[in-house]
Amino acid sequence: MLYHLTRKEYLPSIMKHGLIPGFSKGITCNRKQESVFLTDDIEVPIQQLGSTYSPKNWMILQVDVEGLDVEPYQTTELQINLMIPNEFIVRSSIHPKRIKKHVE
Repeated sequence: MLYHLTRKEYLPSIMKHGLIPGFSKGITCNRKQESVFLTDDIEVPIQQLGSTYSPKNWMILQVDVEGLDVEPYQTTELQINLMIPNEFIVRSSIHPKRIKKHVE
């Protein structure tokens, strides 16, 4: 099980169509890679958002990744390949049946 953070306004579309690579309008929209970004530590994207994060506006999703091709996220910024701790990518769409709201 991994996690995905999204704005609550996108939840109806995600629950209908799933998570689609390169479709992001959230915190990953500036990343050029067409992937779905996931984490094993939900605090990581929350910290990245800083004061922009509010549980009122954001939703944590649990994603069942069993059988999916999950890769560690590597950045190539500054011509250096670095593995980013706690971040993963899936290069295919993730079906809505694999997604549920995270209950804290």
